[in-house]
Amino acid sequence: MKFLKLLFMISVIHGECYAQSNANDKKAIAMLKEFYVAHQSIESTIRSAPPKVYVGKVDSLQKKYCTLELRGKVKKYSENGIDFLTNDKGIDSWSFKTMTIVRAQTNENIYLVCYDVLDVNYPKTPVKRHVVLHVGVLNESGHYKVASVK
Repeated sequence: MKFLKLLFMISVIHGECYAQSNANDKKAIAMLKEFYVAHQSIESTIRSAPPKVYVGKVDSLQKKYCTLELRGKVKKYSENGIDFLTNDKGIDSWSFKTMTIVRAQTNENIYLVCYDVLDVNYPKTPVKRHVVLHVGVLNESGHYKVASVK
């Protein structure tokens, strides 16, 4: 009888942990989707917005969605014209039709952000490229933030 009670308690605890994990995954995935939509929206204005406005929007986005450490890395790479947040693969409005975000099985803080993007810099016709980003997410004071991108 004691064994059955122990088994029941373990299953209840496991179920609660799984439900909490699912809720956390949903929150992290929603944040990542919001982040990449906002990122693409800002990047699409790079040619039309004055430089100060563009930089202000980028800084604001990164303060809201990125850890302080990641913001330092992003700034370093952006000075060289590299989009660190997409591993320099870019993202466009078409990408959201193909985007999927799932938690990596190997690490609970890593999410796989997968999407297709049209590489318009290709010599003749645009080429569809499949992008897979390993995005690290941290919970800072109850808010999920992007901590790494590989």
